[in-house]
Amino acid sequence: MDRNELSFTDYQAATFRPGFDGLRGIGFLLVVTAHIPAMPWFSYLQGWTAVWLFFAISGYLVTMLLIREERKTGAIAYGEFLTRRFFRIVPGYAAAILIYWVALYSLPPLADEYQLFMARLPYYLTLMPEYAHTDVFTIFVHSWIIGVEAKFYVFFPAVFLMIRHDTWRFAVTAATTALLTAQGSFTANAYCAILSGVMLAQLLEWPRSFAAIAMLTRSLHLRSVSLSGPTVLWGLSAPRAGHPSRVHGIRQRHGHQRPPDNVLYARSDDPGSGIAVPDS
Repeated sequence: MDRNELSFTDYQAATFRPGFDGLRGIGFLLVVTAHIPAMPWFSYLQGWTAVWLFFAISGYLVTMLLIREERKTGAIAYGEFLTRRFFRIVPGYAAAILIYWVALYSLPPLADEYQLFMARLPYYLTLMPEYAHTDVFTIFVHSWIIGVEAKFYVFFPAVFLMIRHDTWRFAVTAATTALLTAQGSFTANAYCAILSGVMLAQLLEWPRSFAAIAMLTRSLHLRSVSLSGPTVLWGLSAPRAGHPSRVHGIRQRHGHQRPPDNVLYARSDDPGSGIAVPDS
């Protein structure tokens, strides 16, 4: 094993994931490119897919933290979990609704948008924004992410509590993901992205599956090294092409210091960071 590679023992002892900071940064830039139509070539980056990346990170971190809490205390503080989420999501979300309403009401050019907003206000107020834009686009359409995340936060820990056996938890998660994939709607795909992160967190808590995933990342690392020479030569001959990058979920930089436990939630183990709904 590479001396810089995270062992299973070290993985079990830590919740800080420094690699997620880089993933969120890349995802943020991709989302920005998806909202700049003046640059047509940005469309080739498929920046909207970064939203699925944020969902997967959220699913992974929530699950990992729940598993660690259960292992440490023998139980999951579901009420405290929901309370923490409520105060991290709802105040900012409510403020956004209020500010947007004031802007629409005060600016005559937005009169048409105001009517659309008021017709869909019940969806926003009940944390159901993903169902508010099935037939029309409005500026507030991006709030659908809040609705998806909120339902995951409410229902997933409850199901997690009802199913006590780790194998059954994974089986139910996999079966649910398969059903949502078969359903195929946009919202279903969003939940599939979250559940993919959930399954990754579950697998990494088992020594054998952790070793298998570590071997996979090691194999990808060797392939990237073997291709680095031709890639550099190709990059020199085509300077406008993008540079390949690689991210290893298991690997960590040598000598990286984990922050103290009292700042974990404010850093990379914050399930909602990058989706505007971070934990604390």
